[in-house]
Amino acid sequence: MVTPPYYLVQAGWESKLYWQHQDVDTPHGRVKKEEIQQAENGGIIKSLERETIVYEATVSDVIRHFQRGAQLVTLKDAAYIAYRTGMKDGIILDAGTGSGGSAAAYSLLAKHVYTFEPREAHARIAEKNFQKLRRLGYGENITLIQKPVEAIREGDFPRFTHAFLDLPEAGGKALSIHPHLAPGAWMIIYTPHVTQQNPLHEELRGYYQHVETFELPKRSWQVTTRKARPEKTVLHTAFISIWLKKS
Repeated sequence: MVTPPYYLVQAGWESKLYWQHQDVDTPHGRVKKEEIQQAENGGIIKSLERETIVYEATVSDVIRHFQRGAQLVTLKDAAYIAYRTGMKDGIILDAGTGSGGSAAAYSLLAKHVYTFEPREAHARIAEKNFQKLRRLGYGENITLIQKPVEAIREGDFPRFTHAFLDLPEAGGKALSIHPHLAPGAWMIIYTPHVTQQNPLHEELRGYYQHVETFELPKRSWQVTTRKARPEKTVLHTAFISIWLKKS
């Protein structure tokens, strides 16, 4: 039986995440919560004529379906960043919480994530999203601070092993938090435009060692029994710049 806090209902190409205590409206019709809770993981809902399948939702399903206030950092970007910089057991500074996607993703590996969001509307949405994580047993290691990252003072937090900045004027913010980073800490800056990378190099080169700047395009494919063709759109999300703190 499907008994987790959330379940994923797959109806054709469409998948939707649902809290377990509610009925589900799918493109194939309405399904009662009792029928979903009685289904096996991967079970087919028998009350609908067209195939509709129920799965236990994973933590990545929950993050992908976060409520949006600001655009989420995609899992493809977050996964590469976490792997490349070795975030396991790290103390992460996440500046520009937005909807909470990056903080949530990094919390799966890190010892603790301190995420900074001065905008009240975004902070409210992020906190609701973190509550969804906690229902699955994740996210207890996330602390949301409703202040700008520049408000950090000496001794307020442990030395950060990683800093992830997804906000305007990231270069100046990276300089302001430099004293609060551990020796050799990682600095990751996420920008929508490549031209923003040029002034970053001018600002940071005396304080951080540049490691790499890149983008991770993603192209999905439509595959059936008779065809396989790429989607027309190649998904570009951001330019990512990785640095190491100089002593």
